[in-house]
Amino acid sequence: MIRTTADNSHSRLLHLLQIGAFAFIILWGIRASSEVLGPLLLSVMLAYAVLPFPVWLMKRFRLPKSKATVVTAAVLAGASLMVAFCLEFGIARLMTRMPLYEQNLAGLHEQVAAFLSAHGIDSASLSLKQYSRPNALAP
Repeated sequence: MIRTTADNSHSRLLHLLQIGAFAFIILWGIRASSEVLGPLLLSVMLAYAVLPFPVWLMKRFRLPKSKATVVTAAVLAGASLMVAFCLEFGIARLMTRMPLYEQNLAGLHEQVAAFLSAHGIDSASLSLKQYSRPNALAP
């Protein structure tokens, strides 16, 4: 049977619609499962990033797989604790410096408000209080 150009264009249109529907379904599924998919993909990425370390330990120091895994877990736990400590220390330093930052920001806000009012723009709707919340930094 010979296909006509109308059948061929209809077939192409149907094929494009199917591809669009498949893409929509896949994107909707990714969006719907993003709460689970994000941490899962992050953990897979980190696992692939750490995978060469136990392999290196097994080859370089001829450690058995179980010992290399334990050493890798200990190194990761130590690194996690160090990162958590550094973040907590940084947040504590930021909290002590926050009043200075608030003063500087308030001065900048006043300068911007004066500039806007000098150019005929009402700056009363701009509020600094809604943007400066130092308690929101630390849990």
